Amino acid sequence: MKFPENWQQDMGAAAQNILLEAVALGLGAVWVGVAPLEDRVNYVSNMFNLRETLKPYCVIALGYPAEGQENKFIDRYDATRVHFEKF
Repeated sequence: MKFPENWQQDMGAAAQNILLEAVALGLGAVWVGVAPLEDRVNYVSNMFNLRETLKPYCVIALGYPAEGQENKFIDRYDATRVHFEKF
Protein backbone atom coordinates (compact mmCIF):
# COMPACT_ATOMS: atom_id res chain seq x y z
CA MET A 1 0.00 0.00 0.00
CA LYS A 2 1.29 3.42 -0.90
CA PHE A 3 -0.50 5.12 2.02
CA PRO A 4 -1.27 2.46 4.65
CA GLU A 5 -2.62 5.00 7.14
CA ASN A 6 -5.56 5.69 4.78
CA TRP A 7 -6.94 2.15 4.67
CA GLN A 8 -10.28 3.09 6.22
CA GLN A 9 -10.93 5.81 3.62
CA ASP A 10 -10.05 3.33 0.85
CA MET A 11 -12.37 0.68 2.28
CA GLY A 12 -15.17 3.23 2.74
CA ALA A 13 -14.91 4.26 -0.91
CA ALA A 14 -14.93 0.61 -2.01
CA ALA A 15 -17.99 -0.15 0.15
CA GLN A 16 -19.82 2.88 -1.24
CA ASN A 17 -19.14 1.73 -4.80
CA ILE A 18 -20.53 -1.72 -3.98
CA LEU A 19 -23.70 -0.12 -2.57
CA LEU A 20 -24.11 2.12 -5.64
CA GLU A 21 -23.71 -0.85 -7.99
CA ALA A 22 -26.25 -2.84 -5.98
CA VAL A 23 -28.84 -0.10 -6.57
CA ALA A 24 -27.94 0.02 -10.27
CA LEU A 25 -28.60 -3.74 -10.44
CA GLY A 26 -31.98 -3.38 -8.71
CA LEU A 27 -30.77 -4.95 -5.47
CA GLY A 28 -31.25 -3.82 -1.93
CA ALA A 29 -28.15 -3.37 0.21
CA VAL A 30 -27.18 -2.16 3.65
CA TRP A 31 -23.78 -1.25 5.09
CA VAL A 32 -23.23 -2.66 8.58
CA GLY A 33 -20.33 -0.88 10.26
CA VAL A 34 -17.65 -2.99 11.96
CA ALA A 35 -14.30 -1.16 12.21
CA PRO A 36 -12.89 0.51 14.23
CA LEU A 37 -14.95 -0.85 17.16
CA GLU A 38 -12.87 -3.72 18.54
CA ASP A 39 -15.83 -5.67 19.94
CA ARG A 40 -17.50 -5.66 16.50
CA VAL A 41 -14.22 -6.54 14.76
CA ASN A 42 -13.79 -9.52 17.11
CA TYR A 43 -17.43 -10.61 16.75
CA VAL A 44 -17.33 -10.59 12.93
CA SER A 45 -13.89 -12.20 12.88
CA ASN A 46 -15.18 -15.04 15.06
CA MET A 47 -18.46 -15.39 13.15
CA PHE A 48 -16.67 -15.82 9.81
CA ASN A 49 -13.66 -17.65 11.30
CA LEU A 50 -11.23 -15.11 9.80
CA ARG A 51 -7.48 -15.58 10.01
CA GLU A 52 -5.68 -13.25 12.41
CA THR A 53 -4.10 -11.48 9.42
CA LEU A 54 -7.55 -10.31 8.25
CA LYS A 55 -9.43 -7.42 9.84
CA PRO A 56 -13.08 -6.86 8.86
CA TYR A 57 -14.08 -3.31 7.99
CA CYS A 58 -17.79 -3.70 7.31
CA VAL A 59 -20.44 -6.21 6.29
CA ILE A 60 -22.62 -5.47 3.28
CA ALA A 61 -25.89 -7.38 3.15
CA LEU A 62 -27.32 -7.75 -0.36
CA GLY A 63 -30.70 -9.00 -1.48
CA TYR A 64 -33.81 -8.35 -3.48
CA PRO A 65 -36.30 -5.81 -2.12
CA ALA A 66 -39.53 -7.21 -0.68
CA GLU A 67 -42.33 -7.96 -3.12
CA GLY A 68 -44.05 -4.76 -4.18
CA GLN A 69 -41.34 -2.60 -2.66
CA GLU A 70 -39.55 -0.53 -5.28
CA ASN A 71 -35.81 0.12 -4.86
CA LYS A 72 -35.48 3.65 -6.20
CA PHE A 73 -33.13 6.57 -5.83
CA ILE A 74 -34.31 9.34 -3.51
CA ASP A 75 -32.59 12.67 -4.08
CA ARG A 76 -31.94 14.20 -0.65
CA TYR A 77 -29.65 16.96 -1.91
CA ASP A 78 -30.47 20.32 -0.33
CA ALA A 79 -28.57 23.26 -1.84
CA THR A 80 -29.34 25.39 1.24
CA ARG A 81 -27.08 23.09 3.30
CA VAL A 82 -24.03 23.60 1.07
CA HIS A 83 -21.69 26.39 2.11
CA PHE A 84 -18.62 27.74 0.37
CA GLU A 85 -16.29 29.27 3.00
CA LYS A 86 -19.16 30.97 4.83
CA PHE A 87 -22.05 29.85 7.01
